[in-house]
Amino acid sequence: MYRIRIRRGLRELRKMPLPDKLSVSLDNQGFIDIAFNPKKPPHVFFDTNVLLSMGTADIEALKRLQAVRGFRYRYSMLNFTELASHLCDAPSKKYKSPFRRYQVAFQRLTEHFYSVLPSAESVFMQAAGLKHYLDPVWIVDPADITR
Repeated sequence: MYRIRIRRGLRELRKMPLPDKLSVSLDNQGFIDIAFNPKKPPHVFFDTNVLLSMGTADIEALKRLQAVRGFRYRYSMLNFTELASHLCDAPSKKYKSPFRRYQVAFQRLTEHFYSVLPSAESVFMQAAGLKHYLDPVWIVDPADITR
């Protein structure tokens, strides 16, 4: 397992310019160094299985990174679709209440995540100058599911 070490302060002490974009590297001791401009903190998104496996300690760690380092957490439409596709799963030996498991994941998105990432189609249409064909109602609001 890797430890994450943020060297923002070291870069400032060495008078090295901060990167405009997030920079991630692995040093020779096995530490992951993350360098970023504090004025442009990273937007982070997770695989759906990570969202499902997060516990209270994980959420608290994310909150600390958000408060101290300014990280912003986002989710994708794929995350949303994957979670929604399991809302009708039948109970199993492992999950007696699968609906509650996925409902909790939606609640985490609503409470701790900044916003949805644009879909690949939206990015493409905007880049092609077809933004006027996009409608904000196409973006699903997870708050509707968590109520």
